[in-house]
Amino acid sequence: MVTILMGTVLVALSATGTLLFVGQGTLTIARRFKGKPTPFTAAIPALVMSTTAAVIITMISRSFKVTAISLMAILLYWIIVGLHRHRKVASHRAAVKRDLPTLLDYLVLQVESGHALQSALKTAPSIFKPATPLYQSLTELDDLLKIGETIQSALAKMISSMNSPESEVPFQAIASALRHGTPMGVMLREQSARLREQMILDGEQFANTASIKILVPLLFFIFPAAFLVIFSPVIISLSGQLP
Repeated sequence: MVTILMGTVLVALSATGTLLFVGQGTLTIARRFKGKPTPFTAAIPALVMSTTAAVIITMISRSFKVTAISLMAILLYWIIVGLHRHRKVASHRAAVKRDLPTLLDYLVLQVESGHALQSALKTAPSIFKPATPLYQSLTELDDLLKIGETIQSALAKMISSMNSPESEVPFQAIASALRHGTPMGVMLREQSARLREQMILDGEQFANTASIKILVPLLFFIFPAAFLVIFSPVIISLSGQLP
């Protein structure tokens, strides 16, 4: 009883202690894989920490049953947390990719109507909801500009904090246009058109794969139900004729 209690306490301590850095660890590993979050990258911390905790529990409890139960509990915990982080990162990047063309179109209208880029970026958060990633990033950008950061430096920090590959090219193009004196309106319009074309291509790709995804419920749910409805009268009549 004492051994099981000790194993349970170690599981709880290990889970609570490592929860403090699970987010940073998962995001760091995701960045090393070219910024693409995958279930594989989310499961790496789970495997490392579960193995470490299992070794500690084995050394203290000296019971294979307690070790196996503890290892399964910690591994399940880390998989759930890692997949939750993976979902959050993926939803964050999807929201940025969805709202970025709208931001660029707004900047095009502001710049071509005679406003400065810095002024346009300052008023840009008003077109987004406060909970969206771009609203938060643009608010942080405005705060950096207020404390005296140059716009190029503030844009670089914004790109780093957003952690979204989709936002790197447009904001780097804005910084490059400011540095070299490229016409801002033309560049912003080109970036907006490029992003919208990419969104159309992604939609077409999703539509092309939808027919393959439909096969799973079709094979495992719809076809068996159809066969059951069609052949059940025959089966019932045959079973009634059997002795």
